[in-house]
Amino acid sequence: MASKERYRRDIEYYKNYRKTHRTEQRRYEVKYEHTHRLASNRKHRLRTKKGNIYALNKRDYTGYCELCGLSPKRLEYHHWDNKNPSKGIWVVHWTHQLCELIDRGIIPLTVCSEIPLVEKYLELREKINAEYALSGIK
Repeated sequence: MASKERYRRDIEYYKNYRKTHRTEQRRYEVKYEHTHRLASNRKHRLRTKKGNIYALNKRDYTGYCELCGLSPKRLEYHHWDNKNPSKGIWVVHWTHQLCELIDRGIIPLTVCSEIPLVEKYLELREKINAEYALSGIK
């Protein structure tokens, strides 16, 4: 009997605590979500159209789009090398679509030099490929 009474008392205490300490609790939740998201975004399973599943270590999570600089709640990871999906960048959805069009050859390279965002993507891709080449990772 005492344990039921104590349980009810504890529930009331925590309800009141949550009401009076909303800002502290929200700060903790945001901090937890941010650190948890950072850790979980680095390891990921990637399924390609052919059905291959890769477990990969992504590049460090930046928290902003590496092409346009926006900082949304959600970023996507774009990779261009199916043999090594770890080569990639963090981008927002619309720049991810743009990168896919470039990689598939839908946007011709002659047009690419006229668009600064596309030029930045090509430079960043070459830089990352060079970093992987220097580190000896194929």
